Amino acid sequence: PEDSLLLGRTQEQGGSELQAGFRAELNPSPLTRALSTMRGRMIAKTMSFMVSATGARNFIAARIPLLKQAIIDSVPAHIEKPLIVSTAAGYSPLGILIAEDLPQADVVEIDLPEVINKRQMRFKKAGIQLPANLTSIAADLGTTPLLDVLGGRQPHVIDWTGAYAQPDEAIRITGYFHSILADHGACVAYFPWQGGIDAVRAGTRFFKDQIGDVPGVVATRDELVERFTAAGYS
Repeated sequence: PEDSLLLGRTQEQGGSELQAGFRAELNPSPLTRALSTMRGRMIAKTMSFMVSATGARNFIAARIPLLKQAIIDSVPAHIEKPLIVSTAAGYSPLGILIAEDLPQADVVEIDLPEVINKRQMRFKKAGIQLPANLTSIAADLGTTPLLDVLGGRQPHVIDWTGAYAQPDEAIRITGYFHSILADHGACVAYFPWQGGIDAVRAGTRFFKDQIGDVPGVVATRDELVERFTAAGYS
């Protein structure tokens, strides 16, 4: 379906590398360090010194733990072996952490071949042992529908970042998710808040350049309710 191919619009690798660097600095662990690069960590450390406000750093530190809990809470309680899908793994530890916390689940991470290859090389170099219930799939969701990538398997939870989709595109994408989710399934989507984006951009000129265009930003909770209602959720 055409709507599913909108999933090809994701964060540029530079932004994903920067967030990985921040996570390694703010939540240091063998996993976050393995997923980051020295350059990403150095830029994150430099930016931390440049900005006195802690809001942006706190957001990056809290984002993955909050998303992980939201996804775990969304798994249907009666499903013995749920399928959880992350549509843009990037250099995030999210899928790995979920797989560790839910060993009974099948966790699937999807991203472009270049990203998946880099992730695997970094894990090998760092000696990171991945959970047995985690599968990484190299695919371009801009050319292949998600359901095809999953071999027809219907997910119980889909994780998606809506920051890079226009409001009408977000409705179409989440509507597609609604059509392929298993019964009682859920879509966990991250949309940036306008107030937070404005606060970060006000920090320094450097941050303004790093954030770039965020078409999926929302100003109120009501905006999100309207989008998901339009997509068929209740």
